[in-house]
Amino acid sequence: MTTKSKVSTRLLEWENSCKHPVLNLTPDRVATLCSRNSATGLSRLLSKLFLTPSKPTITTKNLQTYHNGGFWVPTGELPAIEHAIHRHLWQRYGQGLIYCHGCDPSGKKRHREWFRVPVCDLPWLLTTLDRFCQGLIR
Repeated sequence: MTTKSKVSTRLLEWENSCKHPVLNLTPDRVATLCSRNSATGLSRLLSKLFLTPSKPTITTKNLQTYHNGGFWVPTGELPAIEHAIHRHLWQRYGQGLIYCHGCDPSGKKRHREWFRVPVCDLPWLLTTLDRFCQGLIR
């Protein structure tokens, strides 16, 4: 989440400070990642034998608060919603403190806003973020 007018501006700030590439996990990228990881080899071939439709793909049409590369809430609500999302993700995935040598060559700078989310959970994550931003989860 960001108070910047463009998500890409905030991502560029992270890249410049951390000196690491940052990838925005848009619904399209999540769909691509999930389709690559969902089935490999023989299981992919066998999945084509079934007539039932595959899992629905998350798209920007499914996400009410997703616009221009990110989720949006009124500025005054941003800190509370961001904090609630962090608590929810820490509870689910644990708190992954990342020591960043890009921000601080001694490695003493820690990032708390990173989570070890399995690729298969990314569609759930996008839907959950949208629900938080709509105020449906607190």
